[in-house]
Amino acid sequence: MRFSPAFTGVGDLALPMFFASAENEGRTEEPTERKKQKEREKGRVPKSPDIPASLVTIGGLATLFAIGGWMLSGIANIATHFLGKFSELPTLDKSEAIAVFVFLIREVGLIMAPIFLVSIVLAIAGNVAQIGLMFTLKPLQPDFKRIKLDFPTMMRKVFFSRQIAVNLIKTLIKVSFLAVISYYLVKSEFDSLLSLGSIGVADSVRLLSQIAFKLALILSVVMFVIALPDYFYQKFEFIESIKMTKEETKQESKESEGDPLVKQRRRQMAFEMLRKNMFQETKKADVVITNPTHYAIALRYDPELEDSPRVMAKGEDNLAFVIRNLARQNDIPIIENKPLARELYRTVTEGETVPEHFYRVLIDIFLGLDGMRERLTRRTG
Repeated sequence: MRFSPAFTGVGDLALPMFFASAENEGRTEEPTERKKQKEREKGRVPKSPDIPASLVTIGGLATLFAIGGWMLSGIANIATHFLGKFSELPTLDKSEAIAVFVFLIREVGLIMAPIFLVSIVLAIAGNVAQIGLMFTLKPLQPDFKRIKLDFPTMMRKVFFSRQIAVNLIKTLIKVSFLAVISYYLVKSEFDSLLSLGSIGVADSVRLLSQIAFKLALILSVVMFVIALPDYFYQKFEFIESIKMTKEETKQESKESEGDPLVKQRRRQMAFEMLRKNMFQETKKADVVITNPTHYAIALRYDPELEDSPRVMAKGEDNLAFVIRNLARQNDIPIIENKPLARELYRTVTEGETVPEHFYRVLIDIFLGLDGMRERLTRRTG
């Protein structure tokens, strides 16, 4: 019997389909950044819900530990105020009863507010740490195209999905870890639990509360540790789910690269970056060598710091025009020398010093600049 590589019905179930991956469906290419951005706009991002859940639990328990005494004191004061003087309270009509109810809700809310605030902050932090800042309402919009009454597909997703299998394994691992840790924690407190019958009610409640708090805190930390590798698995599963076929990659590349607006925007951004860099570097130059229209090379020579001139910026055609304009705006001398400009543009990159075979020509140019002769004299003297 030969197993079919595709799922065509319940009777065609095969062991390889249990571990079906993107490659089985022809999606062998890694998703592009554009594809990831599209999925992000839809609200599809890799994240582990256990991370914010465990952080909220840990933060709530830590807050309870820090201000638990204050919270119990506040609740006790409210109970004493109303229950302790219950027989002395006058008969309340509807409006007065509502006012008392609102007062109770407000006082209890103020007492519980620190835990709520800490929980909200940690819940947001746990999600932002995984997916960054994101807000979209698309996941809330109904998508009826996703509803497919295809029984074989439904059976495959419910019983023969890798994600279902992994979630089952994760659940079993978490339950096993928590059960073992709970057993050993309770076992370590077994002697204390046996003494409950010989102590008062208040001491018993205090002891049980301490044990329960310790157990909850340790289990929450364990849940957080288990959730960390789950995030990386969710990231892997997300990438697998949005992998692309070679045809999809080619089509997307064609759409991105072939769009004239995209190309124009990229050229504009590159040109602006070059202009910004040239503006800073050209201002440091001592002289600009031109072709005069095709090439422009901005040179700087500080004999007290360097042994040879350095190319600060260079450009051809439009960029050469920008360099010449910047030189005029900053009163930098412009020297026309066609062979020198052409060779400098061809052989020397921006930021490099000029090779020695250019020295004979450049020394005459720099000696003709105002102030350069004095600087050279100070160095040689």
